[in-house]
Amino acid sequence: MGFFSWLFGPQVETVDVNEVQRLQSEGAVLIDVREPNEWATGHVQGAKLIPLGSLNRELSKIRHDRQVLFICHSGRRAARATSMTNRQGLTAMNVRGGMVQWTRAGLPLKNGRK
Repeated sequence: MGFFSWLFGPQVETVDVNEVQRLQSEGAVLIDVREPNEWATGHVQGAKLIPLGSLNRELSKIRHDRQVLFICHSGRRAARATSMTNRQGLTAMNVRGGMVQWTRAGLPLKNGRK
């Protein structure tokens, strides 16, 4: 792993937060790889919570016939999830800037554990 990959995470395809809802309406699956306590503070409507540490175990539950989008707090964990998932043969993208950018863009949040 190179210095920049270590510092910034793996280089993966990204999608802008403003495109996420459109992609979801077209069938994309949004997976939030944050921890449950982070999720409870606010998450994207329709997202599924799979913490990064559980992703390998849960990978078989992810639909292989859909575009997969990963989101986290800032994008680093989601980049790792995207890289891992792409190596498994799924088509995945990282939501650039994560929940930080989502909030800055003023996009809607759902609060609570569900």
